[in-house]
Amino acid sequence: MNKYYFQEGAVLLPEYLVDGTVNLLAPRPGSLGLTIAITRDELDPGEDLDGFISRQMGDVAKQVAKFSRQPSQQATLGRAAKPNGVKFKLSYKQQGRFTYHIQAIFLVPDGAKKTLGFAFTSHAEITPEQEKLADEILASYVPHD
Repeated sequence: MNKYYFQEGAVLLPEYLVDGTVNLLAPRPGSLGLTIAITRDELDPGEDLDGFISRQMGDVAKQVAKFSRQPSQQATLGRAAKPNGVKFKLSYKQQGRFTYHIQAIFLVPDGAKKTLGFAFTSHAEITPEQEKLADEILASYVPHD
């Protein structure tokens, strides 16, 4: 059994279960702020971070219209001494509406093949101020003890 922590506490779970939770942080109505989704995933056997991102983006591109992805940039989560992940912008049209993202994905530094992803989402093009806010949120990350 493994101890699994979540916001409100912890439970013991069998080892075959993996964390696939999503934290969804939605803006207050009328605020026009970004929606933030924090996701956890595992790499497939033999997969690296670039392969994981290619696989995930390939899956998205098959499900939506007008999919567009900008090149990846190095990104830093928290106070790491050097970049420890990547971020990129993407957009697509789904159900007649465009969606714009800043996506940032990091390997969890525990040696396991796990990722921690942050998607900053809007139905209007991402502004420079929103991009700065996303960077500030990523920089504010502090891992639990």
